[in-house]
Amino acid sequence: MKQTDNNEQEYIVGITNVVSKLIAGNEHISVEEAEKRFKDSKVYEYLCHPPVPLRP
Repeated sequence: MKQTDNNEQEYIVGITNVVSKLIAGNEHISVEEAEKRFKDSKVYEYLCHPPVPLRP
């Protein structure tokens, strides 16, 4: 992951936590496994390396 400032890093961690819990509930898997799957996804890649900056 490229170097990000604290706000962007906190945003990514927060989104990852929420999405991991949603995946875990929907797929009936552990939160840890859900987080691994999310971090392996294209969505996570775009979250960490957006085609345009997250801020204006």
